[in-house]
Amino acid sequence: MPEWHFFVPEYHLTNHITGPAIHMSNLIPTSASLLTPSPTLVQDILYRANFPAPILELAVVILDSLTPKFATNYRRQLPLDVRPELIAMASLLVATKFLDDDETRTKTSEWQKNVGCSMWSCNQINTTERLILETIGWNVMELAEAWLMSEAQDDMQRAGCNARKKQRKMNRPRLERTELGIEEVEEEIQAEWRQGDQVEVQTYKMEEKECLSGSSDRSVQFM
Repeated sequence: MPEWHFFVPEYHLTNHITGPAIHMSNLIPTSASLLTPSPTLVQDILYRANFPAPILELAVVILDSLTPKFATNYRRQLPLDVRPELIAMASLLVATKFLDDDETRTKTSEWQKNVGCSMWSCNQINTTERLILETIGWNVMELAEAWLMSEAQDDMQRAGCNARKKQRKMNRPRLERTELGIEEVEEEIQAEWRQGDQVEVQTYKMEEKECLSGSSDRSVQFM
């Protein structure tokens, strides 16, 4: 049986799953719920289960394949006040079932309790999973193409880099305009961003390499 991670930390979007969390929350159809998807809640889901890179990538491709018809069917079959992050979690569940043959890691009851922290019922999870599969024609293999997953990886990395840029800009000390002109300030900011981007990309690649080497059997590693 997998070892589940019960502790939910109080943190902001600052670690290596920032990019995936932001990108996945942006792909959740906004018309599916009255509530706005939260990157922080998606990050909580990713943190609890410690998904390897292939599952994150396939889940992103699945989310990106959802159509307006999915949102319509979702609204008709689930309450409008259900947190829309359920759609991201269900996409991760579909990806896990496709890439992981271990049935003990894909039980809805375990996901409901330990990944979703009982925020959604098993019936809501099963319904969302079914709607996703119906939308993609039950053909997950077609979405597991290497080039699609590579694009998903790039999109998640880009989202993380952009988030770091915004954070650095917000945390940057205010400069006196009497000491530096507008052009000098902008040049300094751009230099900081370029340096930060290099560090971000190197860190992402190192973490992804470790994640892939630690999950050669393409199975979810629950902490």
